[in-house]
Amino acid sequence: MSLAQFEPLICAASTYFGVFALAHVAKIGIDRTLKRHTRPHTFALEFITALQMCVCVYENGIIIGNYGLPGFFIAVTLLLIAAGFTNRGHFGNILSHVESLLKGNVAIIDFAVVLAGQFLGSALALKAATGLWYYTAGLSASHSRAVGANLCGFQLLFPLNMVMLLEAGACFVLRILIGAFAAKTTFRRRYIIPVLVAAHLAAAIKYIGVAGLNPMTAYARLAMCPGMNDAHFFFTYWVGAAVGWLMGAHVQQGVEGWLQGRSKARRAAAEEKQREAKREAKKNEKKRK
Repeated sequence: MSLAQFEPLICAASTYFGVFALAHVAKIGIDRTLKRHTRPHTFALEFITALQMCVCVYENGIIIGNYGLPGFFIAVTLLLIAAGFTNRGHFGNILSHVESLLKGNVAIIDFAVVLAGQFLGSALALKAATGLWYYTAGLSASHSRAVGANLCGFQLLFPLNMVMLLEAGACFVLRILIGAFAAKTTFRRRYIIPVLVAAHLAAAIKYIGVAGLNPMTAYARLAMCPGMNDAHFFFTYWVGAAVGWLMGAHVQQGVEGWLQGRSKARRAAAEEKQREAKREAKKNEKKRK
């Protein structure tokens, strides 16, 4: 095996590391210059996080082109695990914030701040990624080939209306799975959920043609492509994703409530059985006396 076979991997890994490192430095600067837990602070963190993750989405194309979906799955899993340690709860995904807004857990102005930060970060990701490739083209053959490459070289395997239903279904399933694991141990939150998300994305690329599941990364990666920059795009990757996510949240919480109800009923029955046993024991004790 020649070193050239590993050049795309070294290139992508170096880019991932550099992007995460720069984002981390930027977040430290934000913490030192803006008061924490204020809206400007939240906006800045959401912007940096969305930009960071969306730039890495472009770099994932190098992994897919050279190592296929298995390489993509491993890369995305590792990226999401790293994000879990460095992003402080900011993942550049608006869907959980939509859920919180509709539940009344966040004010609409705070939701708007998060949305604006994430949208701006995703909107600038293409310029950031292509600029990165341009200035590192002399150092990396992979980045040299990426400069001027067709970034829309994918093919949807279904009509766009069907893709919207599939996107909603994928987000529905993903929300249920995340809900099932999020309340569990830290290990499951940090390691199992990234595996589930990466598997969903890999499956979407294989069976649908493109990966969605996150309106912001979908916008960063697909909105500039012909046929994907109109109302259909937003209905597919924003409305469809949000509807599927919210339906998944409703079902998952309903199932949780049902399971908790059954658990309470079993505990109540067990406690009643214990009380009955104690009463019987007292009766038997009195009879013996």
